[in-house]
Amino acid sequence: MAFDLVLRRGRLAATPGLVDIGIAAGVIAAVGRDLQPSGREELVLDGRVVLPAFVDAHLHPDKAFTAAALGSASSVEEASERFGRYRLTRSQEDLRRSIERSLALLVSQGVGTVRAHADVDDAVGLRALEALLEARQTWGDHIEVQAVAFVTRRAAGRFAEAQSLLREALACGPDLLGGTLTGVPAAPAVLQGLCELAAAHNVRLDLHIDETDDPAAPCLLEAVPGAARAHGLEGRITASHCCLLGCLPTEAARRIAARLREADVSVVTLPLTNLYLQGRRPGGAAVRGVTAVRTLLEAGVPVAAGSDNLRDPYSPYGDGDPLTTALLAGVAAHLSPSETLALVTTGGARVLGLNRYGVGVGDRADLVVIETDTPEEVVAARPSRRHVFHRGQLVAESTFTHRLLAPRPAEGGPCGRRSRPCGTVPPGLSDGPAGRDTGEEGAADP
Repeated sequence: MAFDLVLRRGRLAATPGLVDIGIAAGVIAAVGRDLQPSGREELVLDGRVVLPAFVDAHLHPDKAFTAAALGSASSVEEASERFGRYRLTRSQEDLRRSIERSLALLVSQGVGTVRAHADVDDAVGLRALEALLEARQTWGDHIEVQAVAFVTRRAAGRFAEAQSLLREALACGPDLLGGTLTGVPAAPAVLQGLCELAAAHNVRLDLHIDETDDPAAPCLLEAVPGAARAHGLEGRITASHCCLLGCLPTEAARRIAARLREADVSVVTLPLTNLYLQGRRPGGAAVRGVTAVRTLLEAGVPVAAGSDNLRDPYSPYGDGDPLTTALLAGVAAHLSPSETLALVTTGGARVLGLNRYGVGVGDRADLVVIETDTPEEVVAARPSRRHVFHRGQLVAESTFTHRLLAPRPAEGGPCGRRSRPCGTVPPGLSDGPAGRDTGEEGAADP
């Protein structure tokens, strides 16, 4: 078989030793040692870790990079109010820049697929959705964008009046319908209405739900499995945030998780924004604010993680790096490094319904090469992305030169003599991939 590209001497997390990856027509055609024949292009990886490109399961790129103008809020309600005012006078060009800058950042971080939400309501109309759909087409050779027509709290609060606009939005061709139920009057009725729309237009549904840590609040997540069954949407609904689930007693959370699994409802945890905005109730305990990830995983519920916000009123932080998201989820939800990595790889692919995802024969050649030769360091150290491939084409790469200068020992040394020559690096401080000296060319930290 003729290969368009062969990646030589890469390291896979579950495969001992180094392997070659042969790519043809955007698909992984072969994985093995010393693949023949040579590819039209070849790249020697020197033992660096190769992973399937990351999945960001939840992002609001239309809001990104507005914190400098709007500041950061201390609640979901305050953030929504600030951004709601700002978008009324925002230019379409500025909106496009936020979305395209977000996608460019994600590509550089090794993201191959993102589920991106764009506001739809009577105030902003279809402007954000149209900009997102335009960017989906422009960036299609670099990243797969699942576009979501997102029903804002404003639209959900006037759901009957919003029907015509929402049908118009779905006619534009988004991949999903989304909507918030947190803080919405008559939320159960809005849930049923969103399910009816999604079923009628044959699109999946992404619900922003229970974004609160108030244990006295009603748990709307409990109603989702029944709504999924009633509208034939089993396996087609994602529940995002679900913060309240993490505040419930263990047995109650387990009962809800079991029902989600029976209806094949998936969950997306959003640790960056939820850790920032939750746990602020006056006089209340400072809860973590993330959903009950461990309980969901143990119940067999598909779980992914997402960035949610990139430096906007909802969170002043965010670098678009799925490994940052994974690290935060791992710390907040007490997960192992392999469990956290799954949230932005295989788990994310399952939630987003991606086919042929992985680093095996027949999988799509969406790959990221990590600047380490140790799989265990991928989440713990968050190394930079050396190369990023989408459908077998190189779409991003990073290089840099790093030189570590050792400290000079005190004259004579602590015991009256030098323990090693000046200027040498102590054993163990060089962390270049495959044992290379860190003075050689490597990859730039994002």
